[in-house]
Amino acid sequence: MNRIKAYTKCNREFLEKLEALLVKIEIFDSNQRNMLLIGFVRNALSHYLSINILIENKLYNSAFALVRVLFEGVVRGRYMYYILDDIDISKMYTSQDWDKFFGKFGGMCQALDNHYGGDFFVKTKKTAWKTMNDYTHTGANQIAHNFNEAQNKIEATFSEVLICNTLKSNFEVFKTFVILFLEVGLHQGNITKEELEEIADFDLKEEV
Repeated sequence: MNRIKAYTKCNREFLEKLEALLVKIEIFDSNQRNMLLIGFVRNALSHYLSINILIENKLYNSAFALVRVLFEGVVRGRYMYYILDDIDISKMYTSQDWDKFFGKFGGMCQALDNHYGGDFFVKTKKTAWKTMNDYTHTGANQIAHNFNEAQNKIEATFSEVLICNTLKSNFEVFKTFVILFLEVGLHQGNITKEELEEIADFDLKEEV
């Protein structure tokens, strides 16, 4: 469990550095796209921190239930920022019903991959989305991890490898998303290039 402890400790350090930069960035409500972006970033930050706290306290079932919520929020935030046009952004800014702006999740993933020229989002949906939903909606995987058959105990049996791989994946998804907003701060002169690079170069260490 030393790797888990090391990762969660690094996450706290990362979030402290990130928060110190986020509070420097000022966004005016006249820029609706950036205002919505910081809302998505803050939402993702809350879920990311919650996952870290839950894992620190060995509440793995609840932590894994938030993985899909985090990923979906990042996809929606990126889709809003890069795919929606100014008219949709303006309508979305004052709307209480956002479903019509986003459409099906697979379509959003494909649109983002088309924008970036890669396959990350579609590939992630194909390989991990079903499992993410399972944990979020109390599926078989979620329930099965409450039994330790080897020791005949009723207890959480999330392996160190699974937890660490999830923490690592979450970190990469979350970091690249917040960098998007930090680039706005850099462009506006709120933060420096060196401050942005410190976040971009940050990585989770495997030793405490």
